[in-house]
Amino acid sequence: MHVTHIDRHRPTGPCVVCVGNFDGVHLGHQRLLAKTAARAAPGRLATVYTFSRHPTTQLTGAPPARLITTNAERLGIFANFGIEEVVMDPFRPALAGMEPADFFRDILLDRLRAAEIVCGTEYRFGARGAGDAALMARLCAQHGVVLHTIPPVTDGGRMISSTWIRERVLQGDVQAAERLMGRPFALLAEVCHGAQLGRRLGFPTINQRFPALKLIPHPGVYATRLEIDGTSYIGATSVGTRPTVNGEDLRAETHILGYEGDLYGRFLKLEFLRYLREELRFASLDDLSAQLRLDARRAAEAAAAQSVLGRDA
Repeated sequence: MHVTHIDRHRPTGPCVVCVGNFDGVHLGHQRLLAKTAARAAPGRLATVYTFSRHPTTQLTGAPPARLITTNAERLGIFANFGIEEVVMDPFRPALAGMEPADFFRDILLDRLRAAEIVCGTEYRFGARGAGDAALMARLCAQHGVVLHTIPPVTDGGRMISSTWIRERVLQGDVQAAERLMGRPFALLAEVCHGAQLGRRLGFPTINQRFPALKLIPHPGVYATRLEIDGTSYIGATSVGTRPTVNGEDLRAETHILGYEGDLYGRFLKLEFLRYLREELRFASLDDLSAQLRLDARRAAEAAAAQSVLGRDA
């Protein structure tokens, strides 16, 4: 998959362009990606046009939104859906003020050479979000571009959205987030050095810091899953500051069940399966060690139960 910045993009021919922000790449987004990949043909690449920075900050001046999926995570998902090309735009102030017809002409036609466009029926574009799917349809008809609009996906009658997923993760309800995304909420990060207290207690752990702007789940302990060299392992992951040992920096610390080996410096994807308990301060390291044994057992039980439910579904 080829990834480029909008200013460096040089189209090799017409393409099928899927447009959107895609934070979370949830079930609704996935329908757009699948349609885009299905419409690709020789000489007509399946292309995603998206933003490398969340547009909310540029539009409102609000603090940057925490990302359900970082750019690196999104690119991996795009590739899995058969996307061949991703064009990233940092959502410049000039873009925020561009009228819808100008955005259509300058970006979609001139820069991307869109022959077909895929978007959601709720898609908005141009200054003040003035452009909607109806305007997109009129512009496409005027310029001979084929348009595919995809209705939203709902869950229990509510439209699946990145906002909803973000709310669930912040509450620790990673099972609901997985239902809405079609895959677990995950952290892709480098394994870094820690204090090695877990090793001294008989529970060696790996430490991963959350990338800048990455959404951080509710503090506590989770049943998790990792893939290492093609093998899937269950983990018990603490998200927090480790209050028992007066920790300060927030990180994900994972005891991997049944794994022994050096993982320092490797980038691993940690999938959150189920919330187990709140982060606690223990009176002694013995009490902490006893709780870690319980966490490991509960993580294995939760992962096994989730696996059974997945097969039944």
